[in-house]
Amino acid sequence: MNYLKSIFLFTVCVYCLSSCDITDPKLGHNPPKNLVGTAGIEEAALSWEKPKNPNLYFSGYHIYMNGTKIEPKITNVTNKKITHTVRGITAGVKVFYIRAEYELGLESEPSNTITVIVLPAL
Repeated sequence: MNYLKSIFLFTVCVYCLSSCDITDPKLGHNPPKNLVGTAGIEEAALSWEKPKNPNLYFSGYHIYMNGTKIEPKITNVTNKKITHTVRGITAGVKVFYIRAEYELGLESEPSNTITVIVLPAL
């Protein structure tokens, strides 16, 4: 049974890579949604909701700050609402968004973008 399932998944992946746009939202590559953030002292607390109908090839989230991917990929998330605190960042205006990662390391479109003003250490 597992052998047949593997052949089927391989066939679907090869077909998609050769003839489909695998970032098509109909295939489940939807972005995270409703990102919000709270500033702290040299940190920003972020929370967001999982993508609508992520497919079975969903593998985690990436946080972007000022357009650069930061933090290791966030995995093992089962809740509808995800929270994560980015620590040790310099004070100032920071722009954040989240991307979901799917098969082959492909990322979704970004979530909504938020601006957080990180506070300096006292």
